[in-house]
Amino acid sequence: MKPNLFRSINDALTERFPILPRVRKGLYGLLFLSGLFLIMQCSNENIHVSVVPGKIGSYDSKTVVVYGRNAILLQGELIIANPTFLQKVLLTDTTTNLNIISLIIIGMLSIVIIRIIPKIYQHNLFRKDISASIRALGYIMIVHVWLMAFCAFYTPSIIEHLTHNAFTTHNTFPIWLAVEVYAAWIILAVASAFKRGLQLQKEQDLTV
Repeated sequence: MKPNLFRSINDALTERFPILPRVRKGLYGLLFLSGLFLIMQCSNENIHVSVVPGKIGSYDSKTVVVYGRNAILLQGELIIANPTFLQKVLLTDTTTNLNIISLIIIGMLSIVIIRIIPKIYQHNLFRKDISASIRALGYIMIVHVWLMAFCAFYTPSIIEHLTHNAFTTHNTFPIWLAVEVYAAWIILAVASAFKRGLQLQKEQDLTV
């Protein structure tokens, strides 16, 4: 009888990484915290956004610049009172450094990984096809990058509209988004490799 290479790999993983069930419990906690912070962000009455001076506006001698119900502190922070839902989604609150889009993505990733872990741990690594779930992780990360890139380029227009073009904000593309894209492509490659491994496992079972 030929040795079952893939089952041996799976057994080695379960023996060497008994921490996986604890990781799953930790992901449940992360999912709960993401939901809690999401509720807090959605119910927040004020948003603090970091801003920089625009091309126009006289504010050098002032400690606070007021635009209706919104105010800008001397440190370059715009306080948006009673923000709209779109502003809550697109803008990142500097007081918490939390973003609604990122919180939703973290929740989605946690759910997918929670579904994957039992199939890795319970001697089923190449018995059940989880390539679709692994591929979903990569696609979710790519969607997150696109959404954050959209926010980065759309946020300045929101700030300029609120401050009558006196202030704006940086629209630079964060370097960690490029790292996330690279990680997403690696995950998609792993999904394809897993799919191939599953096919080889089935072929091996037929030849035994």
